Amino acid sequence: MLRCRAVSHTYQSRASTISALSNLSFDVRRGEFVSVIGPSGCGKTTLLHVLAGLLPPASGRVELPESELARAPRTSLVFQENSMFPWMTVVQNAAFGLEMRGVERQDRERRASVMLERFGLGSRGRDYPHQLSTGMKQRVAVIRAFLSGAPVLLMDEPFAALDRQSRMKVQLELMDLWESERATVVFVTHDVDEALLLSDRIVVLSAQPGTVVAEFRVPMQRPRALLPERADQALELKREIFGALGLSAELTRCAWAS
Repeated sequence: MLRCRAVSHTYQSRASTISALSNLSFDVRRGEFVSVIGPSGCGKTTLLHVLAGLLPPASGRVELPESELARAPRTSLVFQENSMFPWMTVVQNAAFGLEMRGVERQDRERRASVMLERFGLGSRGRDYPHQLSTGMKQRVAVIRAFLSGAPVLLMDEPFAALDRQSRMKVQLELMDLWESERATVVFVTHDVDEALLLSDRIVVLSAQPGTVVAEFRVPMQRPRALLPERADQALELKREIFGALGLSAELTRCAWAS
């Protein structure tokens, strides 16, 4: 289990100290998909960076599970922007985590190629990042995270830059991959519909400084799709989430009902 216990983080500017996270606590069970949502500037990205060990908490503690695989990291982070290495081919980028674990080249590229094929990128393995669309690059980043062997995957709005059609496609691909691999995922998003589609549970953060103000279990059975028969259930939950965010009820028309 991933545990955050009373985690706080501050940034120091020339004029003042800015509190990004304040006394934040929540748990993520093994194999659970949890989305974190909240207003802009509430500390969502800071939270992921603390979980990844890129930033130290000013107070509190983070407990992460040990990896069961040799030399695998505890976490793997998928950034919002393209994070591929431009000098590596697509298959080399996808296999980077395996390389860091010491997996031999033939084996790691075979495993990466299988995942690329699954995501519709089987013919692009020898291409370079500049030859891919934004959506393709983010698919490779997701594949790399799953292949890293990390028990916890951290995703910072990985599909935010995609057009609606591409975004829906990679969301469904991510669901399919997660359901087969059952990795533990903490997924930051501004999109409540995306959180409802992907998550087992949704954690809502307050405005700065970020702290947990509500948690919601998503009761819709998997596999999920944008089906009309689930519209009422999703719409009611969406109203509750927007209420926790302090937003107007007029904004709660759900994608399931459109």
